[in-house]
Amino acid sequence: MIQPRLIGPSEIRGVVTMAEAIEAVRTGFRQWGENPQINAPRRRIHIPTGVRVSVHQGGVPGMAATGLMTHCEWVKPMSDHQEYPRLNHPVIVLYDAAEGELKAIIIGEITASEPGRQPPESGPTHPARPRCAAAGCIWRPARSATARRSSSGRHRLRRPGRP
Repeated sequence: MIQPRLIGPSEIRGVVTMAEAIEAVRTGFRQWGENPQINAPRRRIHIPTGVRVSVHQGGVPGMAATGLMTHCEWVKPMSDHQEYPRLNHPVIVLYDAAEGELKAIIIGEITASEPGRQPPESGPTHPARPRCAAAGCIWRPARSATARRSSSGRHRLRRPGRP
């Protein structure tokens, strides 16, 4: 029996190259498209103080991994955006997809502001479709106490000749 590992952000740096990470994300999205049952929508609960807990769960059978990621933040909704007075590090729980054995618990994340981390240099390999009105982004910059997001979490696309 393999003992699960408790891993921090400093232990993650350099384990996977950016090319390997991008390929893993592509594999995950491809397998999700082939079988929507392997991933579930994000779940969130809000309590009256403004604290929100989010849970993201799913798996990538082709990479022998399944699990969940959870994070908690204090959210102040404004009329046109959200402010985050406190953003906490995520916790990722990884299991073997073949037998369900716990493999690792990862606390925290490598952020763009940490030494050694560089954002991807290339743009999207699959640009938005011509009629697409909103798009998401996989890579995100470091979180900060003054982070802001639109209430939808999406970015509006502006195309030439369209409002």
